[in-house]
Amino acid sequence: MSTGQDDSNQSVGGGACKAELSYQKLQVVRKEYLESLTEIHEPELINIACTMEKYKQVKDNCDTVGEMLSKGRDCLEMLKQQWENVVCFFEMIEFCLSQIKKDLHFVGNIPQITKSDPNLWIYIRALLMTFRVHLLCETYVQVHRQCLMSLDKIPEKVLTGKIPIKDAKKKCEDAQEAIEKLVLEKKKTIDEELNDRM
Repeated sequence: MSTGQDDSNQSVGGGACKAELSYQKLQVVRKEYLESLTEIHEPELINIACTMEKYKQVKDNCDTVGEMLSKGRDCLEMLKQQWENVVCFFEMIEFCLSQIKKDLHFVGNIPQITKSDPNLWIYIRALLMTFRVHLLCETYVQVHRQCLMSLDKIPEKVLTGKIPIKDAKKKCEDAQEAIEKLVLEKKKTIDEELNDRM
């Protein structure tokens, strides 16, 4: 009985030992397999990581370009609005000139206009409108020559780094102040001259 138990104990102990050896061998094989996988796939993983980083940079660049295009579109909208205002200004000048032409044509056949002439007001209106057109155009030319010539190609100079943004901003502020001052001076001159003519 004791001999049988000893045999079974030995076989169980031997089986446990074999199982332990098998487990250790399995662990060694598993480790070698993982190391071989890492060696085989490491360049691929590096390439994938590099590619992902490149795509991230491209995405960031696209986002930046998108923001720039959006700002550019807003600037173009503002520029379009400003241009429409300029067109309105010249349309007003054109209307005034056509009105002057009509008035002068109407009173043109009258040899001499006297104070009692019923068409005197048409003649006066034509004179005042001519004066107004002259002053408006003169002011426009002065604003351009004295205040806006210095702003020529400012955005291009900023983009190419020829002028710092701070300096460009200062030039715009100076032009704005100069325009305001010039227009107020012109308004004063116009009011004085109109009062003299009246």
